[in-house]
Amino acid sequence: DVERAGQERGDPDAVPPVWGDPFRLAEVFTNLIQNALEAAPEGATVRVRVESHGDEHVRVLVENAGVGIPTEMQERIFHPFFTTKARGTGLGLPIARQIVEAHRGTLNVESDGRSETTFVVELPTTAPVMAAGARP
Repeated sequence: DVERAGQERGDPDAVPPVWGDPFRLAEVFTNLIQNALEAAPEGATVRVRVESHGDEHVRVLVENAGVGIPTEMQERIFHPFFTTKARGTGLGLPIARQIVEAHRGTLNVESDGRSETTFVVELPTTAPVMAAGARP
């Protein structure tokens, strides 16, 4: 399904690097892209956009045209064990949100409830400031 996922590339210097664990963040984006591919109808494209959001944050948007997520379900999808998939565990999005929040970021969904859905990950570009004597 790689051919169905599109990536928009801009000036790589326009977006600063983010702070975080690359393996855990890869888990987040793998989950979001896989979900988007599963929700998109055959032949539809999933878009991944990366943009600078002020000086201290980067936003990654995973967009698809599919079924959409009704407003009343948009927060519930982040609750453990809630799923609309026949073979889903309901753990992917809650774990993804937990990882993003552990990186001092946010993970939210925007959907018209009918056909368009965008997952928005916002991550800081700086490492957390540790208190004197604190251990990571």
